[in-house]
Amino acid sequence: MLLTQVRMHQQAFSDGPVSSILATVKDKLPAIAAQAGVTLIVSKWAMPFHGAGVDAVDVTLPIVTLFHPTAQTLAIIEQMKSQDPIPFEQLGLDPDD
Repeated sequence: MLLTQVRMHQQAFSDGPVSSILATVKDKLPAIAAQAGVTLIVSKWAMPFHGAGVDAVDVTLPIVTLFHPTAQTLAIIEQMKSQDPIPFEQLGLDPDD
């Protein structure tokens, strides 16, 4: 249980991978990519550099809506977009601390 909570905090507040979440909707990702006009979906945090010829397109909202979030959840997600993730080392998720 603790490991799951730690992972969720890493995913929500830091730059933890969300591949396990995306795996649950992987059959719907091609349609989201097509609608956004992209050929790859990747976390912007996993892309420390991209050249001038690469356009980053945010597909957060189309993916999130697959999970039927409440209006309150959508508002929180919108607020989080303007914030950088908390560096992993600063999360303070060690149960021994």
